[in-house]
Amino acid sequence: MSVEDNQITVTVRRALVSSWVDITLVNVRSTRGNVYISGHLKRMTHQHADMYVKLLQTMDMSLRRLKGVRDVRYILDNWSRDIAGFWTPLKSKEAPAMADSSAQAGGAPKTPQTVEVEDTGETLADFTGDAAPPSKPAGPAATSST
Repeated sequence: MSVEDNQITVTVRRALVSSWVDITLVNVRSTRGNVYISGHLKRMTHQHADMYVKLLQTMDMSLRRLKGVRDVRYILDNWSRDIAGFWTPLKSKEAPAMADSSAQAGGAPKTPQTVEVEDTGETLADFTGDAAPPSKPAGPAATSST
């Protein structure tokens, strides 16, 4: 990837952010000025979470005007753009959850646990799949001599 392509990718990501697109759900790459945007287009605002055609058209035109951009191609799971520039919503697919992989796999959600560090006695939070907190290890501090 050339320096120019890296600059184009950064510029495109900035333009997506300015359009309130959740860039954690999209992948942007550029090769010789051809921009590829893949993933799931969704807005970051609470009230207008779904994209709509007019916003997509405006966003597409602004991306195509960026310096160094020759073409923009979309590989999206919730929208399709044809050669004539018409946007069509695809079957309603939910955005992939990015936070918890165990919940996606059908496992129990991760719960925070408290772990005590022996050397300093500090308490740290640890996110594990187990629901019960770990037991304290038996060591010299746990036994008392009389």
